[in-house]
Amino acid sequence: MTESIPIAAKPRKTLFQRLARWGLYLGYLIVVLWVSERLFWRFQAGVPLTAQADASHIWNFFYTELPRSGILEHAKRPPASNSFRVVLLGGSVLEQIASPFETALKQAVGERRTVEVYSLSSSARTSHDSLLKYQHLMDIGVECDLVIFYHGINDVRMNCCPEDQFRDDYSHCSFYKSFKRRLSAGKLNLASVVGDYVDNSIPLGEPDDEFRDYGNVIKTREPFRKNLLPIVKAARRHGHHAMVMTFAFDLPQNYTRERFDNGELGYAVGNYGMRAESWGHPDNVRRTIDAHNEVIREVAQAKGVVFVDQQRHLAGQRACFTDVCHLSDAGLEAMISHMIPPIVALLDIKQP
Repeated sequence: MTESIPIAAKPRKTLFQRLARWGLYLGYLIVVLWVSERLFWRFQAGVPLTAQADASHIWNFFYTELPRSGILEHAKRPPASNSFRVVLLGGSVLEQIASPFETALKQAVGERRTVEVYSLSSSARTSHDSLLKYQHLMDIGVECDLVIFYHGINDVRMNCCPEDQFRDDYSHCSFYKSFKRRLSAGKLNLASVVGDYVDNSIPLGEPDDEFRDYGNVIKTREPFRKNLLPIVKAARRHGHHAMVMTFAFDLPQNYTRERFDNGELGYAVGNYGMRAESWGHPDNVRRTIDAHNEVIREVAQAKGVVFVDQQRHLAGQRACFTDVCHLSDAGLEAMISHMIPPIVALLDIKQP
């Protein structure tokens, strides 16, 4: 018989060796997490890998359109520049308009001035976002000639909360509460940002079903005014022109979610197709935009304000819309056609 060869027993690790192994593994995890967080802030807010976030990085993280627009790199005009600078403040609809508007304005102005359009518009932005961004631009010395304000629907979402929770600065919404806290703290880290969102604040996006009923009470009329009026006053103080426009929308009386989903309402086909319920109950969406438009018309009476009543121009033209507010190609063309003439008139007035 073949004798079996005994296998040497594997020596057991000592307690010190086991602790050292787990210590190295824990250290490895800490390094990976640290590097991952640094990379996250580097790409999300432009924070250098070896530096801590400052106020500018906080702005860039919450308002990615600021660095994306290019306006921060071109805050000051070169000497003897004849540029005409336009800043767009709005949500996704004005974001839609930005590129074709710039093309149309350049064609209309021709060789008289060099046109620069900086779009600070982005999806879901409210009038309060525009106030914050415009004040920030003025604080850091950004130069411009015309600021265009176009809001009306995204503020509707802010009404979808109990009255005792509503705040004029929209800090009852997790996005604004977090931005306010991070700016006050002067630093960014993932734990604090995540923690800001873990409470009963309403979300920035579509209202929860159980919160839509709170939108029956319009609470944003005066906050909307408090957001728009300082922009108009600051523009005058800094020597800028301000263009304010009523918010154009088309929400038929026979609207239902089913008719919208089935394409039975006559909207055009386009890149956007959002249900009215994305902002609240349809009736509340209609009433609240109307209330905001009333505020816009009142503020537009101030001296030096350029006013375009887009709702009056586009009302009833459903082919101009792909949903309650987003524009088809025909809608973009129509809206821009009403914006260009008063801007060209401004340029003519300023010419010697």
